[in-house]
Amino acid sequence: MKTTVYICGPITDIEGGNFTAFNDAQIQLESLGYNVINPHIICKDFVDAWLLENPSPDEKSKRKLHRGCMRICLPEVLESNIVATLEGFQKSQGCKMEISTAREYPEDIEVINIVKLAGIPEVLYRQNKKEVAA
Repeated sequence: MKTTVYICGPITDIEGGNFTAFNDAQIQLESLGYNVINPHIICKDFVDAWLLENPSPDEKSKRKLHRGCMRICLPEVLESNIVATLEGFQKSQGCKMEISTAREYPEDIEVINIVKLAGIPEVLYRQNKKEVAA
């Protein structure tokens, strides 16, 4: 069975929702053979519908959007083997919830950082280095 990686990173208040960073991480991880859960992909239909209903959103409706996305994302964290954090995750309320959820099951879900230059989780980078050295 393939390892499933959930991408965890800041989205709210970042230009373009940080889509490029999530997309790049997904492409890199999939090229290594991992199943990838990308919040931008799994929340797309919900966000599209919300945008149609809220063409000029206020702060209250933005909080409802965030809560709706977290309702979609948190169960997906539980389906992953690894939660890979993108740069800036420490400042994100959503990331804090995702990491807290993952840490409830440390024997099943590992939380690791994405290596900035390589664009892959450190544990996978170390694993690949060991395989190359062998």
